[in-house]
Amino acid sequence: MNNLTDVNVTDQPIWLAPGVDSQAFDEGASVAFPAIGASATVLEFQVEQGYNGIIKRIGNQFFGGGFNEGTGGLYWQILADDVPIANYEDVLVTLGATALPSEVSSIRIKENQVIKVVIHNVSIVGSGQIASARLGGWFYPKEQEPEGSS
Repeated sequence: MNNLTDVNVTDQPIWLAPGVDSQAFDEGASVAFPAIGASATVLEFQVEQGYNGIIKRIGNQFFGGGFNEGTGGLYWQILADDVPIANYEDVLVTLGATALPSEVSSIRIKENQVIKVVIHNVSIVGSGQIASARLGGWFYPKEQEPEGSS
């Protein structure tokens, strides 16, 4: 094979491209923005038994007044079994719109893990705002996990 057009998706590692047995997922949800000092789970799902997965698209949005990107008035987290996923523990900005999520490097998730997107209100006065989140990617049979990977 000489170029990328000759590559079959099954020739790629499972965390880069879905295999033929993979199942796409696209989860989205919205909640009322929490009060100052409180948190809210915006989105939650569990990885099915017998499968691992890849999160490849992320959208997180705040709808309403009082928020300026990056100021620390609120922050987002993506959690696996209530533990922040590396690089997604203190997200101060919108990573992608929920209508058009951004592609990210592969976030690997494991069988039976509970995945959450949580928003934390540090200092924004609530007045009917909404928080929305969306995660997309694929699940694959865990037998396809490469030997020695974690």
